[in-house]
Amino acid sequence: MMCFAMKNAQVVKVQVTSFLLVVLPFLPIVSTFHLAHVAYSPSFRSTSVKSYMTSSTAEPKISKLEGEFRDMLNEFYSFSERDIAGIDSYKYRALFEGVAASSDEPEVSRAFTILFEDFVPIRIAGRMIYKHLKTVMEKSTEKRLLQEENIIKSTALSAEEIYEGRKAFLAIDVDEDGQLTIDELVNSGLVETAVTLLGFESFTDLLKKLDKDERGKLDFEMFMIGMQRCMEDSEEAECDISQVLNEVITRMEALEQKDATTSDAKKAKYGERYDSMVEAFKDWEDLVPSGNGRMIEVFNGCFYGAKNKKIVGALKIVYTDYSALRMSGDLIFKLTSKLVGKK
Repeated sequence: MMCFAMKNAQVVKVQVTSFLLVVLPFLPIVSTFHLAHVAYSPSFRSTSVKSYMTSSTAEPKISKLEGEFRDMLNEFYSFSERDIAGIDSYKYRALFEGVAASSDEPEVSRAFTILFEDFVPIRIAGRMIYKHLKTVMEKSTEKRLLQEENIIKSTALSAEEIYEGRKAFLAIDVDEDGQLTIDELVNSGLVETAVTLLGFESFTDLLKKLDKDERGKLDFEMFMIGMQRCMEDSEEAECDISQVLNEVITRMEALEQKDATTSDAKKAKYGERYDSMVEAFKDWEDLVPSGNGRMIEVFNGCFYGAKNKKIVGALKIVYTDYSALRMSGDLIFKLTSKLVGKK
């Protein structure tokens, strides 16, 4: 029973995380509820919203809940690109990138704050997500620092080269298990690129250098040490590891774009539907009701969120991968359409 409960707990964590993400682009539905109005101008980006991003000591009056939520956001804003790149799971990286992107979108942050204050279910979900993702980052950081320490001891690679290597490694690691198979290496184009740039005679010669212990798989530490070994044995004196890694990243980005257009038919359909909804929100920006109040701020948060690539990208993963939340999103979108006079 305990194992079953633990398994369900993990499922709940993922679903709750997905729930909060799917809410953002469809926030206008909460206008069907009564919210207290405050003196606030719709054209607030250069004034009031910017003040939201300042420290709590700069404003004499904020609620306890607003202060709590700001503290959560500020902690996530403190994570660097290197911290986020150290997370193995693409979906978790997308979540962190989406939160980080909101630091440049004060309207989005403000909209979330209002929902956190005014709606108990979202507040509970937000606290759960915060605790879970904080644990994910702590474990990832501990693992990343240990790997980097070992790589530095075994190679002459710089911190920047290790960072570039991690981005290449994560791009190749399709199944996100933290290890690269020979098939993943070949399919990524890494082997072909390295053979060309490093001057090896064949795939086999390069693979022997990468997988010296013949385990058939490489973790990140082995991958970087193997790459350094290849560099040392290369016949191309002017070649450097960054050139190889950047070429791999470029090739993987091209493959990802191709996969996005040839993916599962149902997911492709859901993706197209999601894209159309995002475009609709962009078109509806001029239809936001004028006036004062917290609800106007929530409306604006929706539209600015729909323009941010990382926020939109994170939400698209949620929409295409989780059927229950996809249905909720469709319903919210339908009701929102009526609110702005669209059917």
